[in-house]
Amino acid sequence: MPNQNASRNKRSAILFAGGGTGGHLYPGIAVAERWQDCFPDASVLFAGSGREIERHILTKYYFKYEALPFVSPRTALRHPLQFLKGWRKSRKLARKIIREFQPAAVIGLGGYASYPLVIAAARKQVPIILLEQNAVAGRANQHLEKYASKVCISFSESIRTFATPSKIDLTGNPLRQEIFKLKSAAFDEIPLPTLLITGGSQGSNLINETAIKFIESHANLLKGWQIRHQTGSEPIAIQIRELFRQRNLCGDVRPYFESPADLYQNVKLAIVRAGGTTLAELDALNIPAIIIPIANSMANHQVLNAKAFASRNAAVVIEESENNFQNDFSDAMTLQLAKDYSSAENSSTDSRKKIFSSNAANQVVEILKQLIEESEVSCLTPK
Repeated sequence: MPNQNASRNKRSAILFAGGGTGGHLYPGIAVAERWQDCFPDASVLFAGSGREIERHILTKYYFKYEALPFVSPRTALRHPLQFLKGWRKSRKLARKIIREFQPAAVIGLGGYASYPLVIAAARKQVPIILLEQNAVAGRANQHLEKYASKVCISFSESIRTFATPSKIDLTGNPLRQEIFKLKSAAFDEIPLPTLLITGGSQGSNLINETAIKFIESHANLLKGWQIRHQTGSEPIAIQIRELFRQRNLCGDVRPYFESPADLYQNVKLAIVRAGGTTLAELDALNIPAIIIPIANSMANHQVLNAKAFASRNAAVVIEESENNFQNDFSDAMTLQLAKDYSSAENSSTDSRKKIFSSNAANQVVEILKQLIEESEVSCLTPK
């Protein structure tokens, strides 16, 4: 007699393909967490680009991980042989992963590393869902849409960048359980309001440099604040810590904060880039922000993310391409720092209207269940 538990585990095995940044990985982690809530014995595997940030993040969550040797398509013209060699190796490894792991479904997270895995899954008729975090679909998701059964989007604006609207579901951006736990968590009281400065999981040279210039000339405005700065690299962290010491400022500066609690607790104002996942986390936690989108992001998606977000939320957008960028940033910071964040109007625990669904991970899981059931029925139906 077949082992029913083994059979159920096989049906609930999910492969998450792609990544490259925390912004791509975190929505996948959120769905994986919810999936394992539903199926505690489920096998979950992440397969990505091999970047150190992927390994670092996934190690914390104890998910299995495979790295592909695929080289970014952006290098194809400069290093065509290296690209072709990486592509061939990745296709072979992707087929091996699909054959041995036998996923019930594959979830594409975006990024170039999702290509070989999604294509290999499609050839085996494995159901595929793509997660899109941005207002403009990433190039990988646009190219892979034809293989997908469903595409789950975060911004309604991104629907126009896909070819088949019938595949699209506006679920919102899945957020990790830790984010929602922060809303009701009881932290030790921090006497000063906290200013968060972050360029994302990999850091941002522009945000680091802009923050340094502001601190050097306006340190007096920050005397009543605690500053939490995620730099992306230890050398920059050392430089900023020294600046804090010289200016007698209270702060916590690290290359990377390991958990949402470390990053977001008691934050009253944030200076951020415009990644879709970062904006969804700020929205969930009601944190007002000064947003500096990356000017040369693919298809200008960060600028469009920022504008879509700011049109519905209390956020200030400052584009780095503006002639008076530094002055505009200083003016915005001066205005925001002067607000009374202890008042109900400006508190990060207020009742601002939400932009994104807080139920996104559950919605993706329900879509996933339906696709797997339909796939199983299709396999049993005589051709």
